[in-house]
Amino acid sequence: MEIIKLERIASLLFKPQHFLMYRGGSGGEFLISKIYQYSEKYKNANPNQWSITDVNKTKIRHPEFFELLLKIPQENKGAFNYLLKHDISDEIIDQAEEYLENCGDSTPLFRCHYINNSHFLSKSFLVYLDEERWFDYSGLLVSLKNKYTAEQVVATLEYHKSRYGTVDCNIADVSKNIIDFMNSNGMDKIHELYIYCLGISRITNNLSFFDILNMSPAELYFKYKAAVMMDYTAYRNDAVQKSVHKLISYSKYFDRGYLEDMFEISSTVFHDELIGWHENNLALLSENGVDHTQFKLT
Repeated sequence: MEIIKLERIASLLFKPQHFLMYRGGSGGEFLISKIYQYSEKYKNANPNQWSITDVNKTKIRHPEFFELLLKIPQENKGAFNYLLKHDISDEIIDQAEEYLENCGDSTPLFRCHYINNSHFLSKSFLVYLDEERWFDYSGLLVSLKNKYTAEQVVATLEYHKSRYGTVDCNIADVSKNIIDFMNSNGMDKIHELYIYCLGISRITNNLSFFDILNMSPAELYFKYKAAVMMDYTAYRNDAVQKSVHKLISYSKYFDRGYLEDMFEISSTVFHDELIGWHENNLALLSENGVDHTQFKLT
């Protein structure tokens, strides 16, 4: 790779930038979309985002350079060396540079799930689910909101295998079974939770393919959340140790003023929209037969 391209990649990595890390289902993409809209520090006038209204889900897409960076494997020691292993074109670098320039005086803020890498450690907010009920809240919501087409099944299994190391199945065989099942039942999409569970041998050793697919997402979550999502005690101990991050406590998440102070938001509308997002989540849980009493705000 030519010297000038190496220098441009290094420059992109070391420009000011922050990260919002969160567990799936806890609303990180919705939150960051509102931070972009209302924050004085992290304002972003032209985010690439869209809503999936039937499951109350927000999607954020960053330029390809940063999307690649945010997929770095856990404990990978060098972000720069990791990027050099990929074919990063001049066009991809151009887009990333333009994106940062368009942020103007605002600090770029990127969304991602937790990344254990030194590049991110001192630059990140970490949404911390400091009560087990909020751990289950996010786990149930990600189980209900994440759905994929037949064309995405293989990539989903491969992603979980490379990123988290929990998938240990024969991906070709399992993906074929899932796709055949979808086609024979006229399914456009399938919940990610089913794909993930079917790729973990400690689950498939106890339940058959059809046993898993005949369970509701909520049933499957509560039965195997430790295998799929991590045990809560382990999660809590792990999160507390990440003192280099600025922790966002979920027990305060819906308190008026808490997130506003953290992200320099003066708008009163922000809180109303956050509560509206939560109420829509409760409705989604109820529609899927989940008792959401413990998640109501008092």
